[in-house]
Amino acid sequence: MAMKTARSRGPLTHNIHLVKWVEKTAELTKPKAIHWVDGSKAEYDKLCKEMVASGSLTKLNQDLWPGCFLARSDAGDVARVEDRTFICSLSKDNAGPTNNWEKSLHHAAQVEGKIRRLHAGNALCTCCLSAWVR
Repeated sequence: MAMKTARSRGPLTHNIHLVKWVEKTAELTKPKAIHWVDGSKAEYDKLCKEMVASGSLTKLNQDLWPGCFLARSDAGDVARVEDRTFICSLSKDNAGPTNNWEKSLHHAAQVEGKIRRLHAGNALCTCCLSAWVR
């Protein structure tokens, strides 16, 4: 998949392994765009404005809390549901005594279809560590 980006610029990295990983992930998830996070103030302001407009963020009283927002998760977006959470590895010993375990390859095959369905049409945001280290 040729990398279409949310902006005209391409990847913010010269790391070919990262670029290939993003391309492979994009093939699986079919994003509407790929956004390479640059960490700039302008980007931060733009993303916050978009999230406030969509209802993902609520701007707090700027006199009391300048630059602060409230972010609430969707009630249906549960971070951890025990019976559907698995440690996937080659060895069951890696899961520990209180976790569910599955072989990595078996689980990967199960979730691939779900990933394709759930992520199609969303933006894929990619952050390179070097973008944050100055």
